[in-house]
Amino acid sequence: MNIFSRLKRTAFSWIGATPSAERKLTPAQNSNHPETSTNQRSRVQLIWEARDLQRNHPLVAGILKRLSLYTVGTIRFQARTSDPAFNSAAEAYFTRWSKNADIAGRFDFVHLVQLAFVSFLRDGDSVIVHSITPDGLKLQLVEADRIGNPYASNVADNEIGGICFDDLGRPETFRIYRRSMGAAYVDPQEIPAARCLHLFDPERHDSYRGVSALAPVIATCRDIVDILEGEKAAVKWAAGQSGLVKTQGGNGQGWDETTSTGERIERIKPGTIHYLKPGEEVQSFRNERPSVTFTGFLETLQRHLSDALGLPYGFFVDSSKLGGTTARLDSQQAARVCRRYQDLIARQILDPIAEAVVALGIAEGAIPEHPNWTAHRWQFPPWPSADIGRETKAALEEIAAGGGTWAEYYAEKGEDWEEAFSQSAIETARRKAIFSAAGVADPIIAAAAMKPGAGAPPPPAAFEAKPESYDPPKGVRDAAARALRERQQKPPSQRGMTPVGLARARDLANGRRVSVETLKRMKAYFDRHEVDKQGSTWDDYGKGRQAWDGWGGDAGRAWANRILAGLEK
Repeated sequence: MNIFSRLKRTAFSWIGATPSAERKLTPAQNSNHPETSTNQRSRVQLIWEARDLQRNHPLVAGILKRLSLYTVGTIRFQARTSDPAFNSAAEAYFTRWSKNADIAGRFDFVHLVQLAFVSFLRDGDSVIVHSITPDGLKLQLVEADRIGNPYASNVADNEIGGICFDDLGRPETFRIYRRSMGAAYVDPQEIPAARCLHLFDPERHDSYRGVSALAPVIATCRDIVDILEGEKAAVKWAAGQSGLVKTQGGNGQGWDETTSTGERIERIKPGTIHYLKPGEEVQSFRNERPSVTFTGFLETLQRHLSDALGLPYGFFVDSSKLGGTTARLDSQQAARVCRRYQDLIARQILDPIAEAVVALGIAEGAIPEHPNWTAHRWQFPPWPSADIGRETKAALEEIAAGGGTWAEYYAEKGEDWEEAFSQSAIETARRKAIFSAAGVADPIIAAAAMKPGAGAPPPPAAFEAKPESYDPPKGVRDAAARALRERQQKPPSQRGMTPVGLARARDLANGRRVSVETLKRMKAYFDRHEVDKQGSTWDDYGKGRQAWDGWGGDAGRAWANRILAGLEK
């Protein structure tokens, strides 16, 4: 054997690509285009199988419900321009619209998004069609099996799974069928792709349609159902046996439904006395099902379901074995999964709908015009806490140390910080008025004064004193607003700013007063990041430029330095 033959057999081969007596190679047709007619038919069959599991498998139904609850929950639109009046008008208009978003008048906006998300997980994808009607913008949810004809055996060169595209591969139309009560797919309509918001998570770059997230474990889930049914039948049978009568030198006929004397098996009643014949012995019936081994095997199968969905098993299925640290770790892992889904939903569905609704409100005159009218964010549901006391204390200490903001803290709770502060101020003023009118002391203030080391309660003026703060000048506000606007127009991979920097930019753009401590942090940031101006993406308004302007830009640096220098003197 020459040197080239040896290299071919060793250096240029992989064990995984080499067959063995126990393992065959994957068929070559598995490398076909992901959207062949065979895969199209298989995908639709997966949809039907997944829907059956959701109806009949409690574990699958529960995971889908919890994913929808933690990911979508009660989403809320929030305008984020530098004009509070515009923000209030836009949010009020969106809230009114969302109550009647469904074209059939059956669901509100949040419910539609929840249904679309569950349909996406279970079926592989879903489409929301938006239409301008005499009653305004309306939405219609289309389930995956209605996109394209599931019974069609051929796929055209310019159509995949009901999606028609041009020579560059850009979707042009969606062929949507109506599903009759008899499960027939009729009356196909060609809907322009611009009106179709397609929620899907492709497995491959060439994919145009999604595949059920349950696809890798549908067979395993069916095995779990069959195994549980068999085990339940065995447990029921064993539970009905009270004992056995054992004889010496049996006749070898085996188990039947009669006693050794030929009588039917007896029903045991309390207080009954039984007499045994010679050679007979009563033994208790031992039932060891389900065994520990069976329980462990079932847990392994259930873990397959969690792994297929990318979910931590302890958080979504069984948290009984988690401790404090592992519970928090599982919670953080689950949060990352849900955040990824939230980003997908926002990018493919929520953002286009928000821009369309706000644009319609501006056209109607219900919302004032604003150059940065597309700036917004979505408030997703708060994440469940494994230790609410510990996490709240840590968050408040981080805010006190300047490492966090109230906006971040309230966002984690699923609330808006401005609304929370406004409500707190209203309640504080009302509380003070009530106790003053009654002529009695506020028990909260009295209790605080009674704590060891608290001393005498401070005079009223001390409660009203405010830390020294300054109004950001126009140049600083403009730089922060420009950073937010440019960042919004970038794709997600090119968006800069940390959560702290993003909150700072919003505060500056909205003209909120800045404390001396914040000015010190601004100066420290600018001194640290001066080198970012030499980055290759600075002129293209890359991440470094976005963050720099988000802290007020050159105007913010000059302003902070000027005030701090004056205070030092």
